[in-house]
Amino acid sequence: MLDVVLVPDDFYTLLHAPKLGYEYKWVDFEKGIHEECKITYQGVDFKDKYEKVDSTRRALYFNQVDPLIAEAGIKKALGLDKEVVVFIRQALALRAKIQQENPWPEIINHG
Repeated sequence: MLDVVLVPDDFYTLLHAPKLGYEYKWVDFEKGIHEECKITYQGVDFKDKYEKVDSTRRALYFNQVDPLIAEAGIKKALGLDKEVVVFIRQALALRAKIQQENPWPEIINHG
């Protein structure tokens, strides 16, 4: 069985947009009741923070973690399996440290 909810004829979000800086939030969808709520948009600030963390992490991975992974690959090719484990563990520990010191920006949920 499928429940169908009809949007009232007098609700036109495109023709009757909310005020600038506000958005519609459903209070009771089945009754077609909504309200305007102030937008708390993370926008550019969040994007800038994210890109800064991303570029920092990538640079640190490239300069510090990747050489350890490469050396582990060389040791594996030489059959030095015990040394491979040491390099991989160092790379993973360093990766975890980089992530801990450069956390992603917090996503604010306003739902």
